[in-house]
Amino acid sequence: MWLITVLVVYISGYTDSGVLAYAMAIGNVFLSIASFNIRVFQVSDISNAYTPGNYAAFRILTVILAYALILPYIYFTTENASLIFPAVLFLLFKLTKRLLMSYMQLIRKPRGWIT
Repeated sequence: MWLITVLVVYISGYTDSGVLAYAMAIGNVFLSIASFNIRVFQVSDISNAYTPGNYAAFRILTVILAYALILPYIYFTTENASLIFPAVLFLLFKLTKRLLMSYMQLIRKPRGWIT
């Protein structure tokens, strides 16, 4: 993430860097909800009490919950409307990463590639 911040400052200047910092701050607060870390539980589920679909559904539910919380928060706390779109995009970027990591975990577990 530091590279993105440096590139934004270098390419666009300090104003856009501030917009990115705002989006990162908002996104990282709510990312903890979306990435509710079930990885440790999933890895330790050696008896397969829950199906991969259960884990995927839970991840999708946490992502929806994060968006349901962040959108009103951004709307009611942001005075400058031009900051709303970058904050939502940054959250989408981070949540896509989180969904892909969950998918990779679902693929790795049956093969014994637990990391």
